[in-house]
Amino acid sequence: MENLSPAALPDGGAQTVLAALEQQLAALDRLGSYIAAAHVDAAIQQMRRDQAAR
Repeated sequence: MENLSPAALPDGGAQTVLAALEQQLAALDRLGSYIAAAHVDAAIQQMRRDQAAR
């Protein structure tokens, strides 16, 4: 699996990825999959930190 950074995504791509991750986070929360949700939440937070640093 290849790692992608927000900088590697076309304009708006990072926002699209964040929106998809947030939808997945909500779905995992509804299912009670809290460990998986924690991992998705960590990915969202990291992407936001990376965007803020740019």
